[in-house]
Formats: sequence, structure tokens, C-alpha cells
Amino acid sequence: MGDEAAIVEARAPPGQDLDLPNGGGLLCVTDKIYGIRGRMDITFIRGLEIDTVIGIYDWERKIRQAVVLDIEMGCSVKQAAATDAIADAVDYEAISKRLLQYVRESRFQLVESLAEGIAGVLRNEFGVRWLRLTLSKREAVAEARGDVGVIIERGERY
Repeated sequence: MGDEAAIVEARAPPGQDLDLPNGGGLLCVTDKIYGIRGRMDITFIRGLEIDTVIGIYDWERKIRQAVVLDIEMGCSVKQAAATDAIADAVDYEAISKRLLQYVRESRFQLVESLAEGIAGVLRNEFGVRWLRLTLSKREAVAEARGDVGVIIERGERY
């Protein structure tokens, strides 16, 4: 199959009910899913810590601060599992190296802007169709017991 989706009509034998997880009689099978529409594999990178210049205050523009990325990327692992070849997998080492470079060189004021930039890198340079990114800024609010940040989701689940 190519990028197009194949629609398969499922019919139960006479006198029997068709029991599909989505409650209907149609299944959508794509080259990325190999199954029921809505099931998606996820490759993730957690805890990628990167120092960068980020913040709105003058003092923040003069120092580097740590941000931490947790990334989930929609993909299919079926081909990689079948071939055991990195060429068929999401190369999280290459993605991590590129994000380290991008974030270290960035000079955003807002975590929201940095998150959008990271999403753009993932989608445009690595072909990631769906992602969820948590970007945390350490110690941004003294009274907060943990990090503060933003969670964005971009693309369409497939």
C-alpha cells in the first residue's frame, strides 16, 4: 500500500453479529497502522536536558538555563521490528542530536515558542506525523515544587 488508506468492509455471517472494537462495520487500514484505525505505535525520548538561553527578563538573557524535553512520536514499528534495521526505525539518536543543536542555538523568550520550533524540526526534518512534546523549564517559579512548562500536541493521530 502507498499513502492512501484502504477501506475494508467487514460482514458477519448470516445470523451472527459483527463484533468490531470501533462498533462499526468498516475498518481503516493504512501502511502505518496495520490494524484498526486509531491504534498507533509511539517512539519516545524522555528527560532530554538541554541548556539554552530562554526567558523574558534581562537577567535570563545573560545566562543559560536547563529545559527538559519529553517527546512522544507517532510511528509504526512494524517494519523496523521485521527487519531489525535502523533504516526502518525512528532514529531517536539522530533526533536527539538535532534537537540538542537546535535548542542550544535558540534564543527564544517563551517556552511556547521553543516548543513550536521543536515541533517544526520534528515534523519538517524527520517526517514525524504526530507528536506530543512536554517542555519543562527548571526552577522558573521559586514557589513551584516542580518544573513549569508547556505540553503541545501537533499533527493528526493515525
